[in-house]
Amino acid sequence: MKVMTDKTHLVEVDHLLVRSWMCLLELEDLMSFISVAHVDVLDTLQQLHFSLKSVTCYYTYKQPVTVILSYLIEITGQHFSDNRYGECCLKTAVSVLGTICKDTADSDRCELPLNCLHLVSLIAETAGSSHPQSVKIKENKVLEETLRTMRDWRRKAFPNKLVHHGSYFTSKIEPEMKVWKRLVSVTFGNEEFTERWRSTFLNDFEGKLKKEKPMHQIEIYCDKIEEVGKTSPYFCNSLEKCALEAVTAICQARLSFFSDTVCTLNDNIYLKCV
Repeated sequence: MKVMTDKTHLVEVDHLLVRSWMCLLELEDLMSFISVAHVDVLDTLQQLHFSLKSVTCYYTYKQPVTVILSYLIEITGQHFSDNRYGECCLKTAVSVLGTICKDTADSDRCELPLNCLHLVSLIAETAGSSHPQSVKIKENKVLEETLRTMRDWRRKAFPNKLVHHGSYFTSKIEPEMKVWKRLVSVTFGNEEFTERWRSTFLNDFEGKLKKEKPMHQIEIYCDKIEEVGKTSPYFCNSLEKCALEAVTAICQARLSFFSDTVCTLNDNIYLKCV
């Protein structure tokens, strides 16, 4: 590593040297090298993807990957000089996302995949701003892969019901609610796909919420609606929709019970009279 940093002037002569050197680096040394050598977004993404394939322990790569993602998020938007470059960046970023999601399908490991998703969305917004229609078709295919990846990750990271053991506690539901809100708030610079993304995750959320008992749905609504209303109006609508349907279900159940009770009483009175 020291030899590389001392000879960074050679990179200015032969930029391909960057790629050769990075292949020799451990993941934890990658950010240090990037900070002293000129490494563009695509080269960094490709090396990150390559490095992630060789590490298996989440706690080993969490910190260096977090730093690299933060760096890429900060500089994204400055380097997309042509359509092909942006397309390659997006495709590679989605591959990185897929690799990260495979090893972070756990409720305690949400930050890395969500940060990587944020990077993907930034690249899509930057790269897609001036794309011709033919390139946008390819971009949509890559974004569809992103959608499948994140839906699968979300299901595996949060496989259980929102309410555990029949009791509702804010502290238990809060981590998952934060993930839902971040997923719903993602944009891609492509209005049509962004709407598809948002509606897909809202439908997924509503489907999961409706599996809870009606009273629990109402409790979640009462607890979260004020907070959600300030940050995510789309999410707010889903909470309201489920809560209203839950109220209707409870009213219908009670009305049915009351009707059955009245019928039973009438039958008993009739039998006594007879």
